[in-house]
Amino acid sequence: AAKPGIEEALRRGIIMASFFEKQAVDIPCLRHNEAEVSFQMGKIAAEQWKKAHPDKRIKFVALGWPDNEAVAEGRTNPFAAGVKSVAPDAIDLGCMDCSSGPDAAKKTIQDLVQAHPDLCIIYSEAANLTDGTMPGLRAVGRGRMRNGVPLTEIVCSVDCPENELYEIYDPNSSLMMSLALPPKETGMARIDNLMDIKNGKIKQIEPNREPIYMPAALVGYWNMKPEEAVKWYNEQFQANVKLPNY
Repeated sequence: AAKPGIEEALRRGIIMASFFEKQAVDIPCLRHNEAEVSFQMGKIAAEQWKKAHPDKRIKFVALGWPDNEAVAEGRTNPFAAGVKSVAPDAIDLGCMDCSSGPDAAKKTIQDLVQAHPDLCIIYSEAANLTDGTMPGLRAVGRGRMRNGVPLTEIVCSVDCPENELYEIYDPNSSLMMSLALPPKETGMARIDNLMDIKNGKIKQIEPNREPIYMPAALVGYWNMKPEEAVKWYNEQFQANVKLPNY
């Protein structure tokens, strides 16, 4: 659907690039290195679950966009690979369609834990979905840790807005990690990319081109100290948050 508009813009000399998803016209596409971080989150989640519950087989699921190729490449598939790198016998329930938003995520996770009470690792693939996932878990008595030790499940998210930052470092919440997409670095990279096209360093059109990858961060209870996470967040979001003394 975007193709005619992109082609008309190019004819008028307007510099064009896309973000996250490649387009039908071979303009540059910028994307975060989500796959690397998703793999690490899956791996860490499986390690921590096995450490706390060595006798319980891992069963995991993703809540997101099963038909979106970019989400599958950057989030769903590498996360599953990360889990299975630690627990090859883990049961993968796949990616459930929650594309309509937090209400869908809340209902889906409640249905899932009723059908699969042994579900122990959840990848909620966007912050707005996690806004439904965590209340949904708590409403049925789940979503719990004890001083950083998983009791019911481990939840991973994406975006790391302020509410996720607080919850990740709450030692009694099962939301423990987020694929953090840095808005400041992302904005600078996208502007630099447009100027590189304008100045001839990058071709405006190049057949079969690969995406240009930007760094993402893994903000998590087990891999990043709270003060490091706060520093990262405040720099990226131009904020002044402070974590409570849990």
